[in-house]
Amino acid sequence: MTTEVDKCYSTNNEQFDHSDLSDVLTELDDDGRLEPGVVIYEADAFKRPAGFFFDIDMLFENMGESAHDAGGEYADDFPDVSEGARAELEDIIKNWLDRNVEVRFYSVRNARPIEVTAAMIAEHRA
Repeated sequence: MTTEVDKCYSTNNEQFDHSDLSDVLTELDDDGRLEPGVVIYEADAFKRPAGFFFDIDMLFENMGESAHDAGGEYADDFPDVSEGARAELEDIIKNWLDRNVEVRFYSVRNARPIEVTAAMIAEHRA
């Protein structure tokens, strides 16, 4: 499982919806709030592959519930799958998900404050 790590930025340490420092400075400038001393936040954005969100146990649990609905107590041990076969199917499904499902969101970690300086403002407005 690979995890992509990028930077993301916020004006309030809650919504990290900027992927570039210039974007967060533009937001502040457009709102008339861009001045030295203003604090913005930089964080690590972790984007996980789609397969990370798949749970093989839930798949088999769902199958078992459906089988129980159809066969009652006669389906109590369904599906009875070896650990090897279970791992093989999980690998196939996760690989397929990683290739075919785009993840358009990320988790945020390690937020740290950055104080805006006059030099940052001058460079941004140049």
